Order: sequence, then C-alpha cells, then structure tokens
Amino acid sequence: MNLGFQEVVLLIIIFLVLFGPDKIPEVARAMGKVYREFTSAMREVEETIKKEIEDEGTGPGDNRPDKES
Repeated sequence: MNLGFQEVVLLIIIFLVLFGPDKIPEVARAMGKVYREFTSAMREVEETIKKEIEDEGTGPGDNRPDKES
C-alpha cells in the first residue's frame, strides 16, 4: 500500500480532528501496544506451527527409514 504525500497529510488532518492534539500521544502509545501484542501473538502461532510440523511423524508407529528411533 503506497500512500502519497497528499494522502498522508489528509490522514494527519483527520487524525487531529478526531482525537485532538492532546490525545495523539495516548492514542499512539495504545496503537504501539496493540501492534506489539499482535506481532507477539503471530510469532507464537508461527513457532507453534513450526514445532507441530517438526514433531509430526516422530510418534509411535513411525516406520520411515529416514528417521532414527
């Protein structure tokens, strides 16, 4: 998504009108916190999926010759 200069200025103006100059730091902190929590959750999901893929086929009854018991 590419935003030009005019779009960015318009977004800033709308942001100022909606929240006012006093609320901007508070809103920015809240958005940063939400972003950190989202990326942390995504990282956790990715690690869980990778672990499940690695663990797949290593249980009892796995008779593939390329795996050591």
